[in-house]
Order: sequence, then C-alpha cells, then structure tokens
Amino acid sequence: MRKLTFSELSVEELKELIRECIISVIPHLKTDKAPEEKEFYTLKETAKILDIAESTMYALNRKNIIPYYKFAGKCHYQKSDIHDAIKDNKIKSISEIEKEANNWRSNQKRKGHVR
Repeated sequence: MRKLTFSELSVEELKELIRECIISVIPHLKTDKAPEEKEFYTLKETAKILDIAESTMYALNRKNIIPYYKFAGKCHYQKSDIHDAIKDNKIKSISEIEKEANNWRSNQKRKGHVR
C-alpha cells in the first residue's frame, strides 16, 4: 500500500483517488437484499425468502403445504401462496386461544347447550 501525504495532492486528485477506490470495492460488496419483488419465485428463491433449505422446500412440496406450479420441470411459487402458507401455520398466543374459547362458550350458552 502506498503512503500519501495529503499536501502532495490537490483536492481534485484526492477526489479522483477516493472515487477509484470506491469503484474498485463496489463489485465485492455483498448485500442481504431480498429477491426482487415479482409474482412468481423459483424453489431456490422461495427457500431463500423463507430462510429454509431447498431440501425442506421439496419436503413441503411432497406434503402439499405450499401450492406450486410446475413449468418446464421447475417448481414456481406464487407470492400470495407463500404468504398464505405462512399465515395458515400461525401458532396462536394464549390470549387468542382464551378469547376463542370464551367466544365458543358464549355461543354455546346462547344456543342453550351449556348451562
């Protein structure tokens, strides 16, 4: 690495040196950016979105957990189906379960099934 004394450089030379350094680093930067928003995702993209292994995606296919489309030998998943599969597997909180139980009991009382 070359040592520079700033007094040796003009402002423009320093700007150009910084610009060149940044441009050389940009291609090596990694991002944690989500896959681009689109209507359908491949199995690999869907696994990445769900943060699971591709083998787990194949297991979900075998169990028909997430609907998918097969085209040209590849599985494609609709964005809304991915979201629905997540929502369908919600684990309810204790307060949600208690609320449902209270509502069920109230309905049973109105029907005269519970004293």
